[in-house]
Amino acid sequence: MPVCMLDGDGIVVARWDDEDDPAVVAEKNPELAGVESFIQGYAVPGMLYKDGNFILPPPDPKRLLMEYQILVENFVDEVARDRGYSNGVACVSYETSTIALWSAEAQAFKIWRDRVWGQALQVLSEVQEGVRDIPTKGEFFDLLPKMIWPEGVF
Repeated sequence: MPVCMLDGDGIVVARWDDEDDPAVVAEKNPELAGVESFIQGYAVPGMLYKDGNFILPPPDPKRLLMEYQILVENFVDEVARDRGYSNGVACVSYETSTIALWSAEAQAFKIWRDRVWGQALQVLSEVQEGVRDIPTKGEFFDLLPKMIWPEGVF
């Protein structure tokens, strides 16, 4: 059975499958200094050993926030591209266009974009505060406002 090395917080820092003595492995790998215990089990580095089980640790809030912010940026740009603009910034740049439809689309898009970011940041804040579970990406997008484009403004 594999042997896992744990740090002081119970996080798996290394695993090996051969018959080497844990002390020998630690000696051969100075980066494992500070390892406090060795447990037999099937796990990968980064997992948490808690109550006799290996589990995935809770997500890092900063990494989670960055990941979802990138998703929102891509989503906003995708909605603009679906309408024929290069991205969200290009769409908003038409706000002062002399063509009424383009100007109306830019204004509507800007209002929608701000509502999307407001809702996204609210959801992420609730996750960080423990008020809400981390939504799946599909659930997250379902919580965001839908874009309604103006039609026939002349």
